[in-house]
Amino acid sequence: MSFTAHPEGIPPNLHAGDEVAVLTEAKRPQVFKDEGAFDRRTYLAQQNVDLVATLRATELIERIASLAPTTGTVLARARRRLRDEIDVLFAGTPPAAGVLRAMLLGDRRFVDKKEAVDFHKTGVFHLLVVAGLHVGAFAFALYGLGRKLRLSRVWTMLFTLTLLFAYVAVVEQRAPVLRAAMMAAIVVLGGFFFRRLELLDSAAVAALFLLAARPLAVRASSFQLTFVAIGRIAGLALPWLEKTVQPYVRALQSLRASQPGARQTIGERGRAHLEDG
Repeated sequence: MSFTAHPEGIPPNLHAGDEVAVLTEAKRPQVFKDEGAFDRRTYLAQQNVDLVATLRATELIERIASLAPTTGTVLARARRRLRDEIDVLFAGTPPAAGVLRAMLLGDRRFVDKKEAVDFHKTGVFHLLVVAGLHVGAFAFALYGLGRKLRLSRVWTMLFTLTLLFAYVAVVEQRAPVLRAAMMAAIVVLGGFFFRRLELLDSAAVAALFLLAARPLAVRASSFQLTFVAIGRIAGLALPWLEKTVQPYVRALQSLRASQPGARQTIGERGRAHLEDG
């Protein structure tokens, strides 16, 4: 069972993992039987949410006991602590705090509706969603930082993977984030063993791991769109570019690399001619 409540209405002394008593009316998620409509009930069921309810007042919820902390509750409390830190740092500008919570932690509940519409209109709403692009950029930055610190290959790999999966755990392990993190981990591990990156192989291994953990993910539209896009890019676009554009690119790079030497040779000849004169 799960219930939804407005975040500002939750008592401050209530934390993840607490045993509570709630006076409310629980019901199954609403579902529309229109063909092609979003099936919210199935979507929530995939997240182990079977019942939803609305908390009308904070007096209707009471903490009974605080259970022994688990890995999930520790992560949830760390997530809440980070959100509170952002709110404190940007207490004077709540809209900025809401945007930062969405961009960094994937929490869009405090983003102003008008501001969200503006993001939609400008085509950059994806910035408010922690997805594969953010995870890939974060992994690349961590790997580059490890190289800058001159860590060994082993420590660079451990540094990158540890912080990457810690971040993934904090942002609630959404499916797009898990896919990107899995592929980034495969790339890092492949580089450690001096293996060349093959996008199709990395995507296939990530898909197998995800389906082994959650077989019903194959029905999710995000899963299908992600791997169809990767298949088209890696299986069609990249081979086509390799046969048509890349030979010209490599030729231009070779030409550019040969030009400085030619200029230097001409300059040396000019100086030698002046010295002889």
